[in-house]
Amino acid sequence: MTKNINQFVRSGGWPVCIRTRVYRKNVKVIVDVWKKPSKTFDSPQRLDVITQLAKEVVDLAMAPHFEERGFSQLNPAQRDALLTPIAEKGYELFSALVPSSRHDEFKKLLNLPENGAPDGAVSIRNSPLRLPWEFVYLDPVGQPVNPIGFLGQKHLLARISPGAKPSFGAGDFVPKATATLPIWKMELGAIYDDQKYTPARPLARTWFMSRSNPNPDVLDPLSLPSGPLDLSAFLFRIKDAFLFCCGWFRAPSIPHEIDMRIRSAYDQTFQNSVALRLRGQDHVLVMFDVDNSAYCEAVSPASLAERMHHNGATAVVASMGKVDPIVSEQISEQLFLRLTQGASVAAALLFARRRILQLQQNPTALFWTAFGDVWDHLDPDVELEVSHG
Repeated sequence: MTKNINQFVRSGGWPVCIRTRVYRKNVKVIVDVWKKPSKTFDSPQRLDVITQLAKEVVDLAMAPHFEERGFSQLNPAQRDALLTPIAEKGYELFSALVPSSRHDEFKKLLNLPENGAPDGAVSIRNSPLRLPWEFVYLDPVGQPVNPIGFLGQKHLLARISPGAKPSFGAGDFVPKATATLPIWKMELGAIYDDQKYTPARPLARTWFMSRSNPNPDVLDPLSLPSGPLDLSAFLFRIKDAFLFCCGWFRAPSIPHEIDMRIRSAYDQTFQNSVALRLRGQDHVLVMFDVDNSAYCEAVSPASLAERMHHNGATAVVASMGKVDPIVSEQISEQLFLRLTQGASVAAALLFARRRILQLQQNPTALFWTAFGDVWDHLDPDVELEVSHG
């Protein structure tokens, strides 16, 4: 993959990047648009208010009522009553970041007319100020809540996460042709936690094991003291994707360490991201079904997803919050199904997220985000952009 990670392409449109700057506790939101002047929005609220609102909207979405097994049994009025506070907080966050008088200007820059818009290559520059842009709600909240109002329902909002200092260039824009692509074979490396995926809940394992595509290669149980070496060797196999369905992740105490535990049959703790290094070949996707692996706390060190992106993964799909196992399985099923049909990582994840948000009104779908060169296909032989229709 030769293109810069800044390149995000949308058929018929232009790349757009949202970034933030902080100076003396004042926040500026900058929107970069391909071959157009950048637009700067002086946030009406200071840094402490914005970071508190960001935390509150994420905490609301991580409440236990949204666990799929219980939430799916609620009637529409009950669901709306739970969704309303998140939408209201999302609109409050939007108004804290962008002055109300300039909301329409901001939305127009992102090509979001009232009647909906094509899938746009809108990316987020993952600066030290990390914000859950997916939960930004674009209009005053009506009744019932319209799931289409969340920014994350419109755009994937892929995150650009440079390994060193940020580069603010928009990248080269090369339009691609539109084509319908044939189904291709995906080689998948899967790492499971037997404590999490018990016989009483075998959905994820059953789905992957019952299909010839993707073709899963499951890591054998790790054993001390060779566990880290076994995992490192497994990650160096030539695969299209690696799926981590295991354990938990804790935010690092210093920028260069992680703490990811693979429990039960995989009873290991990895405290250094070097242990999770990939071969680094082109077009490798990593999906983390791990709590907070793409955490979005304001002013934080790099997440596990970012570390894996810098350790050789072309694209990483992960959750900013607590992973609901059933929602995660629904996301992964739709994601891999679309990928094997030729969709880009961005189109596949956006479709999966929309499906859950629109059909079930479950806001936890908005936790799922992606890092890296997500507007390309995993198949190294694919050179055409798939139609989003």
